[in-house]
Amino acid sequence: MGPTIMDFKTLAIGPTGLAAQAVDALMLVVSGTALPDGLETPIAVALRDAVDAGDLSLKAGQCLYLHRVPGVKARRVCVVVAADASAKAFGKAAGTGLGTLKAGGTRSLLVAVLGQGGVGAVDAAVAESLVLAVDEAVYVYRHTKPSAAPASKLASVALACSKAQAADAQRGLVQGRGIASGVALAREWANRPGNHCTPTHLAAEAGEVHAPARRLLQGLVAPGHRPRRLAAHAAVLVAQRQFPAHPVGQAVRAVEGQRALGRQRQLGLARHHLLDRDLQDRAVVH
Repeated sequence: MGPTIMDFKTLAIGPTGLAAQAVDALMLVVSGTALPDGLETPIAVALRDAVDAGDLSLKAGQCLYLHRVPGVKARRVCVVVAADASAKAFGKAAGTGLGTLKAGGTRSLLVAVLGQGGVGAVDAAVAESLVLAVDEAVYVYRHTKPSAAPASKLASVALACSKAQAADAQRGLVQGRGIASGVALAREWANRPGNHCTPTHLAAEAGEVHAPARRLLQGLVAPGHRPRRLAAHAAVLVAQRQFPAHPVGQAVRAVEGQRALGRQRQLGLARHHLLDRDLQDRAVVH
């Protein structure tokens, strides 16, 4: 169905710091109106020079790409500025940075929130936002589109954290991968032409999941339910993260709480049903 979700992991940063990490690219997310104190010397020098030269403004949405920064092992350094320290702002900033890196030669990426003395606060919500930002950035519909752009070379993404933050961040990565699986599957079906997204195909998908999800998915193929339009609305609903306000929001959060990665496909298929029938006609596919 959708693209294979890449490898996500946490990376506890020890005394060697961010500059010594052997990755293709290093993304640094900064928030606030001033650079934090106590950064590693190579990173601090590069960022201060960029700010002083007017190449980097500490305003939300700003992004700067640096190549071969002296003292930094990563060949590429991307600096992005978040509006604040929230997970939502982090995800938006990460998406901006990924837009710069995804089409190049980056295969391994390390993402770090900069704080006082180095790596800043990271929790499950931040980790989840990172996975969703990556999934959004690299997704390309290609099932019936031979002219689609080549897939991104990005294959591995690590989130820098402290040892104390690692367990919580890992939970966020697992949950984010489940949500991303649902987003990708709903988007994939919504983007397919009518002769591909048929009741027969949807019924076949239903046969691959466990009984509760199968009963839900079969509701899509009932006469008059217009499967593509329902799938389209599911994609919008998933992408906009409106689950808490939705009538089945609590059920969705329960599904998201599944920790086993083996449940990801079930999660994705079940998400096709997270919609109200009266909202069908307002579905828009982006």
